Amino acid sequence: MSRDMVEDKKISDAVELLLKGGKMLGFHCNECDTPLFEMESNVFCPHCQKKYRIIEKDGTKVVEPAEESAYHIQSHDDAASAEWHEDRKNLAEKLEALLDKIVTEALKSNSIHDVKELVGIMKEITEILKELES
Repeated sequence: MSRDMVEDKKISDAVELLLKGGKMLGFHCNECDTPLFEMESNVFCPHCQKKYRIIEKDGTKVVEPAEESAYHIQSHDDAASAEWHEDRKNLAEKLEALLDKIVTEALKSNSIHDVKELVGIMKEITEILKELES
């Protein structure tokens, strides 16, 4: 898998967890450097599934690998699944509206640098939208 594909997968995993109510933390995985998430009182890496725990060391919060096996997201019941699909739909609609605004800005711009930057953002949003549709 190419580096770009791995990074896209990490972004997709993070978006999915945020939609499910996960909280992105300010700590990163020791193995793959992906931001860690907290969900259902578990701290874990969404990419490699390694589980962590937050401890206090010398007055500072730090993470360390947990002894337990990897954390896997549990499946939802039908009501939660319907809510999950509605959340994805709402996020997709907001991203499409943002994409429209960015396209308008790119068309108005006289700066090649600004247009190039906006096109990059449009590509990222488009990739997220593709992930939401799958």
